[in-house]
Amino acid sequence: MMIKSRETIIGYTGEQRKILIVDDRWENRAVLANILEPIGFNVVEATNGKEGLDKAHPFQPDLIVVSIVMPVMDGHQMTQQLRQFPGFQDTPCHSRHEIG
Repeated sequence: MMIKSRETIIGYTGEQRKILIVDDRWENRAVLANILEPIGFNVVEATNGKEGLDKAHPFQPDLIVVSIVMPVMDGHQMTQQLRQFPGFQDTPCHSRHEIG
């Protein structure tokens, strides 16, 4: 059943939130980025878990959306390693087998 809303989300209030999207499929990253950026989120993308770790440290995201199955380093390995670093123990990570 499809539920239609009468209102369109055009943004949010408060400080700009940062989201790291980690997925090896560009189309999955693009779908999420194209939804989140227009409403005010600062989005950074990574193509695998290793790149996600490298980008997470300087970016300090408020949320990480990560695919589980990826080459180089999968999402589970990335999340385990990320949790070992100070400041990332409580960062929410939304893991998906397939984002799209």
